[in-house]
Amino acid sequence: MFRLGIGARHARSCASCNHFACCTTPWRTPRRWRTSRAGRSTCTPQASRGRRAPRAPPSPGHPAISRHLLGHALGERPAGRLEHRPEPVADGLVGIAGKGSSPRSTWLLTDGPQPERTLLAETTLDGMPLTVGSYHAPPGVTYGLVKPRQAVAFAAWLATQSGPLLFGADANTPLVDALQFADTRTHWHTGDWHLHGEPGDDRLFGPGKVHPLDDALRRWLRGCPEDVSALQMARPQGPLAVTHRTGRRKTSPGTARRFDSVWISHHWTVRRIQHLYDEGIAAGSDHAPVVVDLDLTPEPPPG
Repeated sequence: MFRLGIGARHARSCASCNHFACCTTPWRTPRRWRTSRAGRSTCTPQASRGRRAPRAPPSPGHPAISRHLLGHALGERPAGRLEHRPEPVADGLVGIAGKGSSPRSTWLLTDGPQPERTLLAETTLDGMPLTVGSYHAPPGVTYGLVKPRQAVAFAAWLATQSGPLLFGADANTPLVDALQFADTRTHWHTGDWHLHGEPGDDRLFGPGKVHPLDDALRRWLRGCPEDVSALQMARPQGPLAVTHRTGRRKTSPGTARRFDSVWISHHWTVRRIQHLYDEGIAAGSDHAPVVVDLDLTPEPPPG
């Protein structure tokens, strides 16, 4: 079994034999922490809230990504207890952490306007190569057209991939998370007048997607008609799960959203998926950890 979790400070719960944490959720402290214990995942929340002008992206050799994060996380460094590294972190930095084989390679997707928001790693699971990704969408209210352009660039790259792949995302979308995927609407969907004719983030997260990956929750629901019926009764207009609340204040619970998700290629079978909103709030985040248990199915030999 393979366990993938996304979010801030949730990785202590990822205690299976092979597991990763894709850290995409902004943290409320100006310092980055990494927790690592033998037999447990590691997670490195990042500090920036994305309110300032974007900084220059780190290079693919940026130590916060290559040496300190992925090197430690995927087995190049021994597991320790709690480390604090007050290194400068670029706005919107993402992370991948875990326990298992050392990565064959790690890189930032440089095709998008903000490379530091899309981190990818190649590794192996039981001898099979796979790619793990972490994606953090730029907030549209702050970055405008940068948000859909980043999504379009990542979607175009995903469309070229054929091997086992999965990624965790803080997508800052969809606006409408409908039971029928065809009715889902992203914030910057293709055809919206704000795009001035450019393609939208529905190419990554909506019904106009150009890549073959599936939303892990939707794949899970295909085999769970009882859960679908319960959702139709509880939240007929969506979202399918709650991972964030926009407009949340002391006097208002805000609007429920499912901005955090895991996307998987056809090589994966979903055993279980959890959206731990209350746990995320208790840990100090404003997003829910999403934890998915998966089985990797080997591809049949050609012919």
